[in-house]
Amino acid sequence: MKHDRLLQHIINFVGGRGQCSLDVINADMGSCFSLNKDTLESAILELDKLGLVILKGNNEVVLSRVGVLRYEGLRAGLERRYARKLEQKKEKSKEGQIRRKKLQSLEIHDNIKNKMGHLAFLLGKVYKPEYVLCDPVRVDIVWYDSSTSRFPSHAFEIQNHGESKNAIHNLEACKRYFPSCKVYLVVREEKEVKQIETLLASERNTISVLRAEQVERWLDCLTQIDKANRLRLLKQKNQKWFFKPVPSGIRQQVENTINELNTLGIYSETKVMNQAKMGSFGARNK
Repeated sequence: MKHDRLLQHIINFVGGRGQCSLDVINADMGSCFSLNKDTLESAILELDKLGLVILKGNNEVVLSRVGVLRYEGLRAGLERRYARKLEQKKEKSKEGQIRRKKLQSLEIHDNIKNKMGHLAFLLGKVYKPEYVLCDPVRVDIVWYDSSTSRFPSHAFEIQNHGESKNAIHNLEACKRYFPSCKVYLVVREEKEVKQIETLLASERNTISVLRAEQVERWLDCLTQIDKANRLRLLKQKNQKWFFKPVPSGIRQQVENTINELNTLGIYSETKVMNQAKMGSFGARNK
């Protein structure tokens, strides 16, 4: 049943049951081969055994041991995240307030998607626990294309059952297919950071190591930015709606976040920073 659903996801993603060929990159073994739509059904069990592959067709999709991950599919993850928060507050809130907050929360990630491009979604993906297997070494990879200043659609995890060196070896095999990309590793375990950095000493120009809590803090801040703007717009439309003010420290948090992203070369635009300095978001009800 699992493989039937997996196959259907792939077929839906690459364009139905018409003619379609896929390039399959096996990230663990560094091999590359081709499949067409007719062989997918017979090959799906074999693909699952490979662990982690990248399927490249009309678009790109990541197939891992935990299923198919798509850029668009991350929206559902954000919806669940906000839905859980709303559920926790349900008993303390009136029905009308819940309805407004739910509407607001479902619109938040649309704004993030428009404002930040792939950044928030891909960085959001790499630390979510539901996408992680319990391996001794857990290393997530985010590819950043400096020529376009965007994250391409291939962000994926190395699922490694051995030593850190094996994970890095797999990473080097993957890099051959994306030579122009900058690589960011998001490491969850603090004790592994120095070990990974040592192994990557010769790759400092192309690979950077990030801590998971740093990525999570960026996302929380970006969400606050978007939430503040959303509340300001709603206030302008309907003055009688009351919203809790955005925390006063959000401006400094925004500036720190954008400075960090600028330093890493991830985010070079200044629109959000200018909004923070001009005080154009986080308006309070008078």
